[in-house]
Amino acid sequence: MARVLALDIATTSGWACDGPPDKHGQLRPVGGTFSAPGDMNELGRAYIRFAEHLTGLINLHQPAVLAFEAPLVLAHGGRTAVFTTQATTRKLFGLAAIAEYIATLRGLDVYELNVQQVRRHFLGSARPGNRVETKRAVMERCRSLGWAPASHDIADAMACWSYTKGCLRSGGIVAGPLYAAEAGR
Repeated sequence: MARVLALDIATTSGWACDGPPDKHGQLRPVGGTFSAPGDMNELGRAYIRFAEHLTGLINLHQPAVLAFEAPLVLAHGGRTAVFTTQATTRKLFGLAAIAEYIATLRGLDVYELNVQQVRRHFLGSARPGNRVETKRAVMERCRSLGWAPASHDIADAMACWSYTKGCLRSGGIVAGPLYAAEAGR
């Protein structure tokens, strides 16, 4: 099966990739974080740092697939509205574009994942609670699987890794733009 590198893209991005099997022969992820700090006046530097880190991970782990959560920015409404700045929105979409660009350039299959589908797969519910409760639930699920993420960023990347591996095993990945179903895909 294809090696997967999964990202939870943010200023501090979590990553997860195929690691060594556990004592029962089950594949498990390894993971870590890297930072791409920079405010609105330093986005170019943040993009360069992100690209360097991502290129290093691809060189080290040699994945065939890159998967990442689609940037999600809600201005109003919904049960879990996230309020953010223009700079943060621009940065998140820029980092996602760079990830897709680098992976495509390197010949990797690229999947943009819907966060609700990832949570449904990993937690059994797309909305297990508020943001803090959801982060805690993802961390607890990782630990229950014998994984030891050092941060929520890594745990979120491991959830993306698990979702992607599961979809690839079942013969198809349900991924793409966040609203792909509405676009007739």
